[in-house]
Amino acid sequence: MPNHGYVGNDTSLSWLFRILNVIVAVLIAVGGVIFIITGRFQPIVVGILLLIFTVLILALEISRPWALQSKCEFLFMFIGRGLLYIFLGILNLAPELYHLISGGVVGLIGLLFCIMHFTSFELYARDPHAPAPVHPTVRYPAIDSRYDLPAAYV
Repeated sequence: MPNHGYVGNDTSLSWLFRILNVIVAVLIAVGGVIFIITGRFQPIVVGILLLIFTVLILALEISRPWALQSKCEFLFMFIGRGLLYIFLGILNLAPELYHLISGGVVGLIGLLFCIMHFTSFELYARDPHAPAPVHPTVRYPAIDSRYDLPAAYV
């Protein structure tokens, strides 16, 4: 089955994306702790928000909570996770050197995830002269029958 923007498929590079997700979680966690240590109210709120997102990212790497699969579907696609990482990278930016570096790294990883949404692993493996693959659509009545999702997302 092709991997069109879905983070959960087993591919030869899935270990790389797991490592990138853990790196993002560590950078965001350390940034959140540094914000909390500064002692002012606004950075403390930002630090708590960053720590909440750290727990969310690590929960997605350890298991697949049902509540997140049903309510936060964007976290299971490259574009959704990439936009979240770009947002967290921007939120982590501050004048201190660590925040500039970690915010930039998290933002670049988010940009990589967004680019991966528009490419596919099979683009590198299939014959360039072969016709483009046709993906079947699957009715997903548990969510809403109005949406026909590609089989790769189900």
